[in-house]
Amino acid sequence: MLTEEQFSYLAKKYMDTVFRLAFHYTKSRSESDDITQEVLLKLYRADKAFESEDHVRHWLIRVTVNECKRAFLSPWKRTEPIEDYAEQLAFKTPEHSELFHAVMALPQKYRVPIFLHDYEGYSCGEISQFLSIPNATVRTRLRRGAAHRAGHRRPLLCGGPHRLYRAGGDNTGSGLLRIRSERVRNVQGRSENGDLRHWLGGIAEQHGK
Repeated sequence: MLTEEQFSYLAKKYMDTVFRLAFHYTKSRSESDDITQEVLLKLYRADKAFESEDHVRHWLIRVTVNECKRAFLSPWKRTEPIEDYAEQLAFKTPEHSELFHAVMALPQKYRVPIFLHDYEGYSCGEISQFLSIPNATVRTRLRRGAAHRAGHRRPLLCGGPHRLYRAGGDNTGSGLLRIRSERVRNVQGRSENGDLRHWLGGIAEQHGK
């Protein structure tokens, strides 16, 4: 089980990764905030011996995917105009904005693998495990997702250089670091000196836990 110090470090480091993945699934900022809060609560309560930070990161991705799937089964799932959020992101260049809209216009089955592969840097084998689909299906969806993007001339292959996002979280390529879980950060910011107990209490209160 994680100590409070370990949890605080991991939650602060990966909350936006969780939010971005949820946003690529749901295209809803409020839904993604709810999913982010739920995933962080599950991490805090996890009675599990993590072997490394990479183990935690993989666990967070799997839990986020499961929470997104559950959200889609809900009759109360929310949809929001993507343009409203895009205006708030205020991308630095027209190219960043164009890239964001091109990816978000893709069907979900293409958006999510592209985000995990091109932006988070996961291999096709890892994405296959996260999404519970065959490795060959991941490759096919990456190729078709790239083909769907207007103006993209060359197929996107696992390990290839022709990517829609830059791997490793580099904001200079896509501006995606602007997609952040502001609600969770606001809860954290209101807590006294970032105290974890206040932070979690605020999250639980907002989320009805």
